[in-house]
Amino acid sequence: MPVSTDFNLGLEGIKMSRPREFDYDKVLNQLMLVFWLKGYKGTSLADLVEVSKLKKQSIYGAYGDKHAVFIKALRLYRMQAMDSIQTLLNQEKSAIKTLELWRANLLESGLNDCPKGCLIVNMALELGEEDPEAKIEIDALFEDSERLLEEVIRRGQENSEITSQFPAKVIAQSLATTQHGIRVLEKTGASPDKIKMILDYSIKSILAT
Repeated sequence: MPVSTDFNLGLEGIKMSRPREFDYDKVLNQLMLVFWLKGYKGTSLADLVEVSKLKKQSIYGAYGDKHAVFIKALRLYRMQAMDSIQTLLNQEKSAIKTLELWRANLLESGLNDCPKGCLIVNMALELGEEDPEAKIEIDALFEDSERLLEEVIRRGQENSEITSQFPAKVIAQSLATTQHGIRVLEKTGASPDKIKMILDYSIKSILAT
């Protein structure tokens, strides 16, 4: 899901000038980008210091240790992503038009200046189940994505736009899985045409006949 894009890729592009009194949320957003770019294991405390321009003691005092910063960054990303997708999915009454917006958003997000992939999906692949606190945030985003899509599918079934051959929950799970898979494809350099074909199929395959 899209988040703030006022940055360029690379650590040099997300450095901040040293504020006299720093903005907690703004700095956390910048720290989140480091984990998004480098992964949890690839990020060092020195990276966080470099980007935030805060001393180690200030980071510890405000956010905790590296792992605590990471969990706060995941939570921030999840909240931003869910706010974005909820706004997107509530723009149209028609389920089909809503899913077309969902598809367009996924296509556009792969072309903007954000780091490739999705931070939550990236961390699911990197950490699996080895970090219980991270898994809570990962599972929450996956569940929220499915819930929001299920609302759209249910509306489409009620309006005879979407097939009722399968329960709304199952179709939503399929679309959410496609969404997360697209993020992996983006990170591995899949072409926009390939991603578009997958998304086109995911929508056309659930239309009511």
